[in-house]
Amino acid sequence: MLKAPLILLTVAVLSGCSVMVNTPVHSRTTDPDGFFLLRAGKIEASKVQAVADCVSDGFAGSFGIFTNSTHRMNRRAAGYRIETLVGTTLVSVSADVMDDGAVELWESKGSKLINTRSQIEAFDACTTRHLTSTSTWPVTKPGA
Repeated sequence: MLKAPLILLTVAVLSGCSVMVNTPVHSRTTDPDGFFLLRAGKIEASKVQAVADCVSDGFAGSFGIFTNSTHRMNRRAAGYRIETLVGTTLVSVSADVMDDGAVELWESKGSKLINTRSQIEAFDACTTRHLTSTSTWPVTKPGA
């Protein structure tokens, strides 16, 4: 009598896990309105690769021991996108370093409970020495 509910519960739990694995990543590509701009400026175009590598290294070194976070850097058509992921589905911070020197840092509205200060500091450290203009630097977080 108890076997049927136990089997149903097991199937439900396992199917729930498989659904989570297939959940699309929450990113600026899939949810552009789910992010707000923290920084926007322009760096020397000759420094794009160095700044992108620096931001990627800074994001990689910004995670705590007990944080289920990682980072990734992708080459895009017009530059680089460097992102930090919490778990496998939430992009918490996203940085663009474009070939023309435009730089932007975005934060997910869904990461309110996540401390992103170290990623912001890494972005600032890598970009500020090469800035040529600051259209919005820094931007105040909504609700801050």
